[in-house]
Parts: sequence; C-alpha cells; structure tokens
Amino acid sequence: MGWSLLLLLTHAAAFLVARPKASSSAGFVVGAMDQPAPLPAAKAGDRQRPKPPSVHAGLLAELNASDLKGEEYDKAFAAIFREWIKRDLRGALLFAFGPESGQRSKQVGRECEEALKGELLAQAMQVGQWISSGYFGSRSGEVAGAWAKALVEAGPQREIVMEALPHLPKPARVEAIDELCDTAKDHELAELRRWMVPESQGGLEDYAKRVVRFSGDDAENIFAGEDDPKVLEELCKAYKQRHVDSLPATEAVAAALKFPESYCGELLKEIAGRESGGMAGFTAMLSEMDRLGLWEGLPGECEQEILSSGIEAHYGSYSLPEEVLAQLGGISRESTRLAAFKEAGGRVAGRAGEALVNAMEALPQGKERDALIEGIWDGAMKFSDETAARVLASVSDPGLRARLQASEAGEAEANEGVFPLSPSD
Repeated sequence: MGWSLLLLLTHAAAFLVARPKASSSAGFVVGAMDQPAPLPAAKAGDRQRPKPPSVHAGLLAELNASDLKGEEYDKAFAAIFREWIKRDLRGALLFAFGPESGQRSKQVGRECEEALKGELLAQAMQVGQWISSGYFGSRSGEVAGAWAKALVEAGPQREIVMEALPHLPKPARVEAIDELCDTAKDHELAELRRWMVPESQGGLEDYAKRVVRFSGDDAENIFAGEDDPKVLEELCKAYKQRHVDSLPATEAVAAALKFPESYCGELLKEIAGRESGGMAGFTAMLSEMDRLGLWEGLPGECEQEILSSGIEAHYGSYSLPEEVLAQLGGISRESTRLAAFKEAGGRVAGRAGEALVNAMEALPQGKERDALIEGIWDGAMKFSDETAARVLASVSDPGLRARLQASEAGEAEANEGVFPLSPSD
C-alpha cells in the first residue's frame, strides 16, 4: 500500500468518525405524501454557489493523486462520495452536476446511483427548493432530471415534482416534465401541458401518447383548443399511430377527416406511400378522397405530392407501363386522373423508356394520353429524333403540341455549339 493511499484512508477514517449525523429536511416525512407540503420559498443566498466543502473535495483530490486504479479506485471513490451525499447533499450535487463537473456526473451515476437516489428521496422537498432557487445554474436541468427520476419512480412522491413545476427554471422544468410524461396520469395532463416548453421537445412525444391513450377515439377532444404547432403535430402523430396506421387505405382516408387541416395533407401523403394495397389500393384511395370531398380542402401542391408518393411507392410492383396506366385510368375524379397520368409519365420515363412510349401509343387519343405525353416530355427520358416525332404525332391537343415543339426547339438552340450534331474530327 502506497503512502498516498494510507494518507487518504487515514483522513477518510478521521472524517467518518468525527462526522455528525445527517439531519432530515424540515417538514418532510418519508411516506407521508398524500398531501405534500408546498415548496419552501427560495432564499436569496441560495443563488450563490460556494465551492464544495474542502474535506470531501480534498479526499477525492488525494484519491486522484494516489496510485489506485480500476476496481480499487472505484470502491474508494464510492465510499468517499456516498459519505459526501449523506453529509452535504447540496455540495455533492454541485460537485457531480455543477458547471465545472465535466464527466463526474457519469462516474457518480455509475458508482453511487442508489445512494444518491435514496438521499434525493429523503430530502426531496429541500432539493426541489435548491433547484427552483437557481442554485445549480446552467446545470439545473441535469440535477432536476436525477431528482425527478428518483421521485417519479418512487410512486406517490411524484406529486412533489408536479407541485414544483411552476417554480422550476426552464431547463429544470423541461427535464422534470420529461420524466413525468412517460407515466402521466389522466388528471395530471392539463397541468403538464400548462408548464410544458414545446420548443424543447422535452416530454412532448410521451405527453401526446398519454393524451391519446386516455381520450380513446375522441379526436375532437384531443385536438380542440391546442394552438401550438409542435404540440398539435405530436398529438396528430400519436393519434395516427394508435388509430389510423392499422387501417386499410380507404378507411384511413376517412379517418383523415378527424385531423386538423394543417396535418391532413401530410397524413394523406403517408397513406398514399404505404406498400400494402399496391397500385389498386392507391387508386381506390384517390377515388375515396373524391367521394369524401377531401381534395377541395387541400393546398394546391398537395395533390401532386400525394400522387408522387403513391406512384413512386407502387410502380415497382408492375412489370409493364400499361398495367400502371390501366390502374390509373380507374381514378374517378378527372382532374386527379389527368394529374396522375402526367405524374406517372414524368416519374417513370427515365426507367420505362421505349416501353412507356409503346404503352402511350396504345392509349386512345384524348386527355389521358396527352397528360401522359406531357409528363414524359418533361421527365428524364432522352428522345431520339424518331421517338420525339412519334410522341409529338400522338398529341391530340394542338396547344400542347405547339408548346412541346417550342420547348424542343428551345432546347436544340440552347445546345447549339455545345454538343455537335456530328463528329468533326
């Protein structure tokens, strides 16, 4: 045994023998939590953060300077810090979580978790007052997280954390709410929402899941009165996950009527992109949207995004373009059907190539074929002169043909002098 270790243990022994018994926080009785007392008012002096008591810090400094390593070091650290927790919890918390603590909080959590949790429970009201006073500064959130976690896991003592919410600094409140929301009770939800900090995201996802769980299928009650976009979005996600994700596409579309308008478009894009149901399920979904009058309430760009999502998701299940076109031809709403043909032409042109042109020529002349041609022309497909002539000859709308011819001429002019028409060397 080295002299430094001997000195360390001698000092530690002297300190442990001489220490007075720790006193419990005034007004706090473990187990008597049915009607917890209010938090004590913060004292002005609590905002001053003195250096940790030198006797504890000195013992740990000597430990760090000793030749102890590995398991022996961990045991010595735990013995000293556990005693610090009992003698001076506030100083120990400042040491473990304070602004200059570095990685010490991880070491404390690893070696002294149960001892720290026990003392946090024993002095629950006092610790809450320290946090609310701002004593721990920028690290108040970490201390509050450890404190709230201990109390929430203890069951009835979670009420102390609930009562503390109005008094806690914002970072501490975020951490406390995060711990509370995962197991929140129905009667606690309104108070949790009142003190929530939505921009921090702390506890928001768990809060939304608990609201949906306790509200059942009552979507109107879930969304009513919520005006924060972040909270509303999480409520929509939670409701969708619990009540919509398992439904077939056509039933899921009907459920979209229950959602706020701001989220409806995103939901429909997600339903359109589902792998189940194939192209037939997708086109049935589009017709159901028409029957329910959902198209009229959506932003203009939303139709294209829904079509893009569905066609991209389902085209791969068909080997020939004409199979895709046959399914799209069953869409009941004309404007949506034409937009779907155009989207299909542009989205798959680069992959289908000549087969898509053949499928286009097999369609009867009319709006659907013209819409498909417009999509093909604007898409990624590269035409030979012969293919371009075939495509243009298939257009029935003179105005569309003129526009396509003009775009072809403009592209040729732009490429003049850049890509020679024939090799010159």
